Amino acid sequence: MVVPTLVLPIREFLLAGLTATVVTFLLVGPVRVLALRLGAVAWPRKRDVHVTPTPRWGGLAMLGGVLAGVGMAYQLPALRLAFDNNASEVGGVLLAALLLAAVARWTTATTSTRSPSSRARPRPPASW
Repeated sequence: MVVPTLVLPIREFLLAGLTATVVTFLLVGPVRVLALRLGAVAWPRKRDVHVTPTPRWGGLAMLGGVLAGVGMAYQLPALRLAFDNNASEVGGVLLAALLLAAVARWTTATTSTRSPSSRARPRPPASW
């Protein structure tokens, strides 16, 4: 009697992961330039490790990579089953990723991204 073995589509997993990695790598540069142009920069403070202004929005490049990897997985026959059998779960995960990116973008836009010299100095509490 032959026992069926579980065959994992390793090549498909690697292709989807490689696609996500390459797309993320290619998006980092344009997202960095966009963040610098629009002023989405974390200026160094006394408690920070970095000493130069650091662009924010790196998560957008990662989101693009994840979406590209999911898109590649959708095109591969062995991984297409995950979309056919679990369409609501996959859609929910993608919707959650987009929602997290939107919230991160909103919080970046609402926090001060100006240089420290252009901001007013914080006042100590009245109890001091």
